[in-house]
Amino acid sequence: MRTPRAVSLIQLYGWVAQPDTLVVTENDHLQLWENAAKKALLDRVRAILEEHHLLILGQDLTDPTFKQLWANTLGRFGALTPAAYAVAPGLSMAAQAVWEDRHIHILEDAPLAVVERLHELGNRPQSM
Repeated sequence: MRTPRAVSLIQLYGWVAQPDTLVVTENDHLQLWENAAKKALLDRVRAILEEHHLLILGQDLTDPTFKQLWANTLGRFGALTPAAYAVAPGLSMAAQAVWEDRHIHILEDAPLAVVERLHELGNRPQSM
């Protein structure tokens, strides 16, 4: 169930403070999908992707692991895939078209400008 105000932050390759979440080496990437220790983590990431709107920030859209995660999680929904947004300034028109077909809308703004705008919107007084 989607929760409009819920925010989840996914650091796709882990967090230094939690070494068991890190995906660093080439072997880590190659074994990610078969690693039993990472299965619960991947299941949680898939659930978050299915339950929330997604803003992709600082992620290389050509990254094979990201593309596989997208295809295996949300890509299977086809036309029912929830819209997502990726901050990817300078992405070619051809690449933008590919991601639009995958229901990811490309934002051309600089990442910091997007974050600042979201902060402004979040701090606006709510009208009733």
